[in-house]
Amino acid sequence: MNKILEQAEKLKHFKSIAALTVHCNEIMDSLDIDYYIFRYYPPLQITEENMLSFGNYPEQWVDYYDINELVKIDPIHLHCKSHSTPIFWQEAKKIKQFNSSEHRQVMTLAENAGLKDGITIPVHGLRRGVAFLSAAFRRTISIEKELRNIANIQWITPFIYEAVNRIELSNSQTKTILSKREKECLAWASSGKTSWEISQILGVSERTVNFHLTNATQKTNSSNRIQAIARSIIHGIIEPMY
Repeated sequence: MNKILEQAEKLKHFKSIAALTVHCNEIMDSLDIDYYIFRYYPPLQITEENMLSFGNYPEQWVDYYDINELVKIDPIHLHCKSHSTPIFWQEAKKIKQFNSSEHRQVMTLAENAGLKDGITIPVHGLRRGVAFLSAAFRRTISIEKELRNIANIQWITPFIYEAVNRIELSNSQTKTILSKREKECLAWASSGKTSWEISQILGVSERTVNFHLTNATQKTNSSNRIQAIARSIIHGIIEPMY
């Protein structure tokens, strides 16, 4: 079996982010990647609070990037939020809407930190989760010469995303256990149904529906049913009804 195929197959079996990280380090090393970072944003998250991040980027750069919230003006990140196609950093400078002085400053700061060139691959996946894999080099790369490795990076990224999603989903589900009725009430509430409407659908009293929604809210450590719905969808406990 091709080595990259073997590496992808192994990604299906890891049960912890720590073990997954070690394997990803080996993958990137085999592809002659100087630095990489994988950042995973759980479904429906609009802040950096619950972001998961791992890789071998220079720690000083990662700290500076996060503390100064450069994600808000990073042209690579901004592009990938709304696109599914990979972006070469050297090409980003040609995108007009991301060519302001502050956008260019982020790229210059990255270069000064040793991240001279690279490629970032976005993944818009399960339940609207988003992830980015950035592979960086200490030198300016020739896209044509690096095409094989770049293709392998792009190919392996969705496998890494699914591994992370599976591990995170498994961890969250073991922490939060809702009853069948609590899940039903939350699912119907996610579609905008009121407690009375849910009671008519399920054939129970409105008081019973409120009882189950209150329990679900408490079990998910939420302050209200809206937050309980969001957290349950994020962690794969329920599927939203649109």
